[in-house]
Amino acid sequence: MAGPYVLQLGDCTVACSYMLPHQRGEVRLQERLREAYSDPTIWVGNEGLDGEATEDFLKRYDRTMKRYATLDLIIVRYGVNDRKRYGIAPFRSKLIELCDHLCRDYPQAKVLLETGI
Repeated sequence: MAGPYVLQLGDCTVACSYMLPHQRGEVRLQERLREAYSDPTIWVGNEGLDGEATEDFLKRYDRTMKRYATLDLIIVRYGVNDRKRYGIAPFRSKLIELCDHLCRDYPQAKVLLETGI
């Protein structure tokens, strides 16, 4: 069985759609993790979307996350678009809601939060 499985969620700072595929964060992270742990089965995925705020991902949560039966680490990086759209307090509330969903659906996974705000 392959794994561990790492998934990145977030906005344009995760999507990096302007970069060539081999330069994107998930590719680089996967390379580094495989090298550091001498494990060629480590997989890193990316569900980041340009312009997305946490509330947008919550709307596509079920459709997106059903693709992942198991995850070991979920890296969440939202905040830039959230702050512009509705401020810090609503962002905090939506981030807690997202984390609650992730912890419920992937109790074995660690959730790592990253944000620029």
